[in-house]
Amino acid sequence: MIGVSDIGKVGVLVVALSAGVAAADIGQDDLESVAVSYAELDLSKPAGAEVLYIRLQRAAAEVCGFHDRSSSLFSAATKTDKQACYVEALSRAVAQVEAPLVKEQHEG
Repeated sequence: MIGVSDIGKVGVLVVALSAGVAAADIGQDDLESVAVSYAELDLSKPAGAEVLYIRLQRAAAEVCGFHDRSSSLFSAATKTDKQACYVEALSRAVAQVEAPLVKEQHEG
């Protein structure tokens, strides 16, 4: 589940997902989450959209376990789960932002 918190309206997006598990099957306490601030960015400008997209990519990677130093020990199936988690987390985060230039970054 990826959602904009109440603070999100002023520029903080919370990226949350559990790698390999459908969000509907887990409780809120089981979710990993990362807050992504973008209050200082002008999302109507390409540079601002690019900075936010990079932040969202990093947050999705963190939430889905790509920053785990033992990732080389995981099986190919686990890596596939992490990749699916990343794609879903990033796509949902981009949709939550509702900024056309960020969406272009994602689709581009």
